[in-house]
Parts: sequence; structure tokens; C-alpha cells
Amino acid sequence: MSGFTEILVVLVIVLGIVLLPRRLGRQEENIVQSQSKITSLSGWTRLALFASIFWPAFFVIYLRPWEGHWPAFLILALGPVVIGWGVFWVFSGFRRRGR
Repeated sequence: MSGFTEILVVLVIVLGIVLLPRRLGRQEENIVQSQSKITSLSGWTRLALFASIFWPAFFVIYLRPWEGHWPAFLILALGPVVIGWGVFWVFSGFRRRGR
């Protein structure tokens, strides 16, 4: 049984030496590409992301939905954010199709 275990250990080491550098090389390329997407956001997109975070945060403080104001919170805080990003998604789809 020890001979079989030794063969498996050698096989795992060889596969690690062969496959590990390939997988690590691909991950570094993906990281570089994702960082360039984050830094390439336009000013309007950054403003929309900022508003999408702080608009609901303002209404959490103002309405206190945990005290029973959930319907008002959903309509006033999350409704405009969902509608705004939905409109952006639809228009960006039309813009890409026209190319």
C-alpha cells in the first residue's frame, strides 16, 4: 500500500508543478483586466453608484423602516435606484446593438 501512496504523491507533485503555474498566470491576467474596468468608469457612472448607495442610506435614517415603514422605504428609497439602473441597462443595450 505504501508504494501506491508514493506514486500518488509523486503524481500530485508533478501535476502541481505543471498545472499550478498555468492557473496562476491566468489569474494575474484576469486581475489586471478587472482593475482597468474599475478605473475606466465615467463620471456619470461613478455619480450613479454614489447615489445608489447614499439615497437608500438617507431613507434608512429618515424613515427607520424597522419601525414598520417598509412600504414607504421600498417605494422611496429602493424604487428610484432600481428604476434608474434598469433604464441605464436598457439604454446601454440599445447603444451596443447599434454598433
